[in-house]
Amino acid sequence: MRHKQKGIASVEFAVGFGAFFLLCITWIEIGYLAHVSAVTDVAIAEAAREAKVASLDHGNRQGSPQSFMRIFKRVVTEETERYGGLVDNDNFRFTVQYLDSVDDLERYQGDCRSKDDTAQEIECGRSKHSALALYAVEYDYTPIFSNLIADPSVLRREVIVIQEYERDAFAI
Repeated sequence: MRHKQKGIASVEFAVGFGAFFLLCITWIEIGYLAHVSAVTDVAIAEAAREAKVASLDHGNRQGSPQSFMRIFKRVVTEETERYGGLVDNDNFRFTVQYLDSVDDLERYQGDCRSKDDTAQEIECGRSKHSALALYAVEYDYTPIFSNLIADPSVLRREVIVIQEYERDAFAI
């Protein structure tokens, strides 16, 4: 004789739905991380491209460091807004490291920003007579579902460029 099992479908549904819900949450989080990463990649590429040729505009061959950082920050902000506005511009930190030669690049040990430094913009070195520049963007990534994923992380992108206005100063 068979005994009726009451409530087994409810238990199976709860377990199955819980697993499906976690799978969906993970999929959304990975998609958001990929979006933030892609937007950051496009933004730094466009910002570095525009900032490196900025001093060539209007015949100005002496770019000022403030103008490079200003252009860099403006372009990153514009690029992130262009892709849906899901990326918070207040979570960006910008660094520009000017280098005189390839030898300086070989000796480069990392960011000129100290670990405790929370400034949003930092420029190291001098832009005048520096043929190379290392543009870096850090993004403080906070997961959408921060209750499930406790550790926020930092996405960092770097681009090394030859400063067009100082191209004649570049020697190998």
